[in-house]
Amino acid sequence: ETVTQIEIQTSQGQTFVETLRSVLRQDPDVVLIGEIRDGETAEAACQAAHTGHLVFSTLHANDSIAAVLRMLELGTDPSLLGETLSLVLAQRLVRRLCPECKEEYQPKPKELENSGLPAEEGTVLFREGTNDKCQICQGTGYFGQVGVFEVLPLDDAIRAHIEQKPTSTSLRLLARNHGLLTLQEEGLRLVARGITSMDELKRVVG
Repeated sequence: ETVTQIEIQTSQGQTFVETLRSVLRQDPDVVLIGEIRDGETAEAACQAAHTGHLVFSTLHANDSIAAVLRMLELGTDPSLLGETLSLVLAQRLVRRLCPECKEEYQPKPKELENSGLPAEEGTVLFREGTNDKCQICQGTGYFGQVGVFEVLPLDDAIRAHIEQKPTSTSLRLLARNHGLLTLQEEGLRLVARGITSMDELKRVVG
């Protein structure tokens, strides 16, 4: 398969939007835009998707809801955005507990309650170990990373709501009612499985 990477030469007067339009004239199957930073790029990305191209890009936002609202703040046509969005994914990387020296413990009911996990008696979680001579993690308690992913479900109701230029509160409420799991909730799944620790999740997600 042929993959073409284009670097925009701003020193020669090239603009992002002009370059994207030139790329689209070559009828690519997939377009990857490094980052959407302004209204022109946001609109051009949506127009590219509207004409049948699969477009991937990134955006600075705290979560999936904030990403949609950021696109609207950049001036993207709400109807076009609602029609062309295929997936909105927010991600964070948390450190993975060392499989060799992680320690099992029983959290206090208050800790479980505050975190959102069921406060069930006998619940067992894991935290970083205290073996500073561990050959796997070199005494850090962690080895490698794992992703925490929040995926916005894009059904007809949510698309229609995006087209109405919603508030953060209304879009979040609708998304929650349609199955959205937050970064915190997805992270807690990893905590419950012993993949990462509660402290690490708090450090990264808050």
